This record gives sequence, C-alpha cells and structure tokens, in this order.
Amino acid sequence: MTNGEYEIHDELDVLSPVPIVSFLHSNSPLPPDVISDPNSSRMQFSITPPTDSSDTIFTATTSNMTYEATPLTNQITSYYIAVRDKNSGNIRLLPTQIFQLSPKIKSRQLTSSPTEEKEERTYRQKQAELVRAFGSSKDKRKLASAERSANDPELLADTIGQALSSVKQSENGVIEDNTSESLLLPIHHPDTDQPADIYLLEELIPETVLNSVSSYAREIRTADIQLLKEWRKEGKYQSYVLSWFNEERLNQLKEHSRYHYKPLLRGLVCLHFLLAFYLIPIRKKYSSSQLIEDVDFFPVELRDFCLASFADKSAGISEGKAYSLSKKLKDKLLLFIITISVILEDYKMDPSILISNLQIQPDSARKYFLSVGCKFVSNFPKKRKIEEGDSSDVSLKLFLPAPLQLPKRSFFRKKF
Repeated sequence: MTNGEYEIHDELDVLSPVPIVSFLHSNSPLPPDVISDPNSSRMQFSITPPTDSSDTIFTATTSNMTYEATPLTNQITSYYIAVRDKNSGNIRLLPTQIFQLSPKIKSRQLTSSPTEEKEERTYRQKQAELVRAFGSSKDKRKLASAERSANDPELLADTIGQALSSVKQSENGVIEDNTSESLLLPIHHPDTDQPADIYLLEELIPETVLNSVSSYAREIRTADIQLLKEWRKEGKYQSYVLSWFNEERLNQLKEHSRYHYKPLLRGLVCLHFLLAFYLIPIRKKYSSSQLIEDVDFFPVELRDFCLASFADKSAGISEGKAYSLSKKLKDKLLLFIITISVILEDYKMDPSILISNLQIQPDSARKYFLSVGCKFVSNFPKKRKIEEGDSSDVSLKLFLPAPLQLPKRSFFRKKF
C-alpha cells in the first residue's frame, strides 16, 4: 500500500471511478520524456468514456509523446482510494480504476485527397484491419511480423537472394552440404578426383572403436577356407561379411603384411556389428545391457558408438536409459553401412549379397546406393572385352565415381 499526501483537483468529484495512473517504462509518477526534459510543457490528460465495443481509455499527452491505457481489470478485487478533507478531517472512499500508461507510436500519414479516401481497400487490407480489431494475440503477432517483413528492404532482398540461390541449386541438381538431407550422409569430400579420397574409413569410424575389434580382425586374418565354412554354418558373422572372403582375398591376406589389410579387416568386423544393429526392429526399446545380449560379441566401444550415432535415447528400461531406432536414424545407419561396404569393395561392387543381408527390396536399396553417390552399370561387360577373354568386370554392377555427384534434391525428397 502506498502512503503519501497529494493534492486532489476539484474535478475529482465528477470522476467516478477515480483514475490512478502509472507509467509502464518509468518508476516515477512522471513519464520518461518529462523526466529527461524538465522544460517540457505540462501534461494534458483526457478520459474517453467506455462504449459497447471499447473500454475506458485514459490518455496523457506531452509535447513529445502520447500515452494511452485501458484500465487493469480484476474481477475478484475492487480498488478504492481514501480522500481526507484537510478542513473537516472527514475521509471518503472512492472507487478507482488503475491505468498503466505506455507510449503510443504515432503513425505518419500523408494528407490524402478526398478521392484517395474514397478509394476501395483490398481484401488483404480489410482482413488485416479485422485481425487488429478482433484477432487473437497470436494472429496479431503474425500480422505484425508480416508487416515488418514487407517494409524491410534488407529482409526482402535477403529472401529474394535465398530464393534465387535455391533455384540455381535445383538447376545444378546437386545437394549442398548444409541441407538437412545431406546430414544423413557420412563425412565426405566431394571435390576430390580419386574415389578413395571421398569417404575415409578413419574419419567414419573412430580409432578407439576400430581398436576394440582388433581381436576379431586377427581371428579373421588367420582363417582358411575350412574355417570360413564352419563360420557360415554357425552363422558367426553376417552373410555379407563372410561372402567378402574369396580365395583371392585369402591368398592376399597371407602374402601381404598384417598392416596392409589391418584397417580393412577392422572395418569389416565393424560392418558385421553395424549390420546386426541395423536388423534390430524399429521402435523396439533396448537397454544397453539387453543390446549386448541380443548381438553376440558386441564390444562396448562399438556399442556406445552405435547408440550415440544411430539410436534415440529416452527414459526407461535400465536405470533410466533406454534406446530405440527411428526411421530417420535407421536411414542414416543404412547409408553408413553402404558407404563402409563400398570402401571395403575398393569402390566397385556387386551389391546383391549386401542387399539380401539388409533384408530390403532391390528397388529401395538402389535409391540408397545412389544417395551416397554410386553409379550403376550394366551387369555384363562390353562385347570387345568378352572376345579378348577379359571377364574381370562381369560382376561389376556399381561403382563410386570421382568427383562425387550426389542425386538431385527432388530425388532425395522422394525417399527422405
């Protein structure tokens, strides 16, 4: 409650209820422009009585600014002011209305001619006036934002520039690196002239994760045909991982030093676990311990990498930590698996076994291979190569060209 002595004007008797006024942008009874300029003229006050469609309006005017407010309403509380007569000592209680004045920005309007005043307004102008008068707060904010944008030449120029850039990008048919679709792709270097430099295994999989599967890589390096057959029968590794080995590769593993094939073998083992992780059903929740139980020999570092990169974390199952696979993150994982397989196949491959292992339709798989930049070729070599006895490329069905050419944005949207 504020205490103090004030002089009451004679007009108080005719005002009912009595207005009590403060200023929104000042702790003083005077508005900011009067405080900053004591020489300004005296404030002029006026009250507009309420009507059927509007409330009481209190107006305060100085030489520099106009302030307006409607009364603060409270259906529970009524406000009164006590007025004490100095001469008689009697006190009267008068009902009050509280006003918190804020500056009113005066719109600059050119003097219009009578013909201009009669000019008919457009539908958009009429709609804007209705929103100002009867619209919700949300609609009014939208209208104010639209009007600011229309009157801001810099914003308009920036918007036009973005639109032109989008059109040019669409004509080029290449996805820029900052688009939401490209965020699903693994780290890549599109401008290189060598396929081996586009996707780098050491950039895709952290060194700590690769080191965590070294024991599996050593086991694979010492395998022979008979052991591979036993692994196939046991289902120890994913079918694509086992199909990667052929007699030629086994001989190369024996002939070359272990350092030559060490990165590829570690990447191959990681791919085995990535394939197993991909085959987990979408939206099925797993705790971290359950995930290890469901996937044999899952190293902790690789598990954490998969959960951080390709799973949604939510509250639940195991001490508040549960995970699920979303469609978007599963697409990201699929593109990652395809990229690793292309690296392991020396940037040209027959994808049929991998597609079978992934359990997806060939037409759908084709879109994913195209999405990482691969190009498909005929299943058969040219006639001249057959006549020359060169059948080395008979199984070649796709390859990764350099520089990288990603699909058009419109194609990407069909899938993502």
